[in-house]
Amino acid sequence: MNRHVTTQPQGMTMLELMFAIAILSIAMSATLACTQSSHLADTSAFDRSKGTDVAEQIMEECLSLSVTQALLVNGNALLTEGYAAKIVVTQRSSGLIEIETMVLRPTEDVTAEELSAMTSEEFWNMPSATSSRIRLVTLSAGSG
Repeated sequence: MNRHVTTQPQGMTMLELMFAIAILSIAMSATLACTQSSHLADTSAFDRSKGTDVAEQIMEECLSLSVTQALLVNGNALLTEGYAAKIVVTQRSSGLIEIETMVLRPTEDVTAEELSAMTSEEFWNMPSATSSRIRLVTLSAGSG
């Protein structure tokens, strides 16, 4: 009788399988962390871009007003597309105004009346998505 004895193991042991699964789990968690980080960066960029668009639209409308009309919108606030905006108009000299537009995406429900009643500092410090905070300031002689 000829018996064939092998000294090499056939297949993987349970311990080897557990190590392989642990290594794969670590690799997969790193991949998921990168994906989540990428998604947060994308959301942040979208918030910043949308907030800038809203601020620029408001600024363009304010720049088309006369000095007297622009001074009338001082302290006004509005809600648009999930973003809150506050407009501050300050007369710097005769015929010259400073227009400040602050835009953010609030994390709490707020009405336009509540926004109008807030000071600029209260508005800027209200809870919001941090990447959505946009502040534009310009000087204008008014449109006429």
